[in-house]
This record gives sequence, C-alpha cells and structure tokens, in this order.
Amino acid sequence: MKKLILHIGRHKSGSSAIQRYLADGRDDYAAQGIVIPDFGGFEDPNAEPADREAHHNIAISMRLPTETSREEVAGYRQQLE
Repeated sequence: MKKLILHIGRHKSGSSAIQRYLADGRDDYAAQGIVIPDFGGFEDPNAEPADREAHHNIAISMRLPTETSREEVAGYRQQLE
C-alpha cells in the first residue's frame, strides 16, 4: 500500500529546514522507495535555497480554492503518481 505524507508547516516553524534536509537525502530515500518531490518550491534561481527546496507552492495551491489551484494540485498529484 502506498502512503502520502504531506509535510507543511506555518511560517517560521522550521518546516522548510526539514524539507531541505529531506531533499539533501533525496537519492538515499529513493533507494528505499521513498519519494521526496523535487517540485513545488519557488523556482526563482535567486530565491533562498530553503525556499527552492521547500514545497511552498504546493501549500499555497491547497489553501486557495480557485480553479487554477485545483489544476495545480491535480498536476502535483500526477507528478507524485
């Protein structure tokens, strides 16, 4: 059975640091069958490294109930599958 664990946290709660830590071990986790997404962060190359690895855009899409956000969430789901 597959599980999805969605890790998001409030601003300044340390969740981005945790997500960056997990991203640093992405290959090791993949070898164990665990997927750490490499999408959903800020794509601006000038953004802080933690903001590029954290999944801010996924969280933003999930909290804004618009047609665009529903399409974004569907796209994220498809990428995960």
